[in-house]
Amino acid sequence: MTRLLLLTCDGSVSDKLVEAVAERASKGPVEARVLLPLAPVPDAWTWDEDATRNAMLVRLDDAITKLRDTGAHVEGTIGCDRDAMVCVNWVMEREPFDEVIVAAPRTGRARLVKMDLAARIGRAFGVPVTHVPGTRRVHATA
Repeated sequence: MTRLLLLTCDGSVSDKLVEAVAERASKGPVEARVLLPLAPVPDAWTWDEDATRNAMLVRLDDAITKLRDTGAHVEGTIGCDRDAMVCVNWVMEREPFDEVIVAAPRTGRARLVKMDLAARIGRAFGVPVTHVPGTRRVHATA
């Protein structure tokens, strides 16, 4: 069984992420864990723990629902921090994974010097890391 850690920084699931998981599931059984780093509710004046938890649970549930159509067994976790690298470290200490798939926008300069999130995860944990383009969640403003 292949174990995947799926890191989506904003909780959205791009078509490329679905395709990547489906491709792996077509080769054999796959267990996937969606990891969603903490993100405060936009346009809030202060940190509202209940509102943040509720918003994160909705995003996580949406991500799991989309990914279950791939044939993989999918579970999810809300991270312990806003920093994605801290969240990955937190999860990797508790569970072994065969591969990490990062669904996040790549930043130009960081990618060029191999300091983007995918490269840092690969160096830190010694597992294969695949980057797929993430989608940016757009927040409506009044």
